[in-house]
Amino acid sequence: MNGIAVLAVVACGIANAGPGDSVRVACRTAAGVHASFKFPWADGPSTVYVIREGSSRPWVVREYPGGSDVHYWWLPLTVQSERISALVPEPLHTTSQDAVCASAEGGLSVIRHVWGSSPGEWHYAPHRYEAVSYVLSARGRYAIGSRRRTTQRYADWKAALSELKISCDDLADELARK
Repeated sequence: MNGIAVLAVVACGIANAGPGDSVRVACRTAAGVHASFKFPWADGPSTVYVIREGSSRPWVVREYPGGSDVHYWWLPLTVQSERISALVPEPLHTTSQDAVCASAEGGLSVIRHVWGSSPGEWHYAPHRYEAVSYVLSARGRYAIGSRRRTTQRYADWKAALSELKISCDDLADELARK
């Protein structure tokens, strides 16, 4: 890989959880490289996971169980030489009704439910879904490439995939194995 050493992230955890509008999550590699990243504040306990930790593109996931839903903040990283860097400007937010799809080729899509104002559309009722696709820029960071929204309502994001015209390797499947 162009003579650049690829390091694996070995641990991430909440570095500070004091009052305020953010939480810092610190990560380190076995070689002692450290970095910390800002995540949005959530009032209450949360858990931090690392998935794909053995790759050059691991993900840090902060999980926060809220009232009737679970919130996730996803942060893709790149780990090279003496540096751990985020590939997006801020963590991507989803709930348990949504998905983050990452392909082996580097593609990234975030599928979120869109809560409408129709009568009878309650929390877990069928919703429209929006997919935001990201592309890797020449600088090696993700940038928004396109947005698509379904015209129909679906019971879950998986049912909306055909209308959104995307395939999905859901990172939540990897998170569930943690």
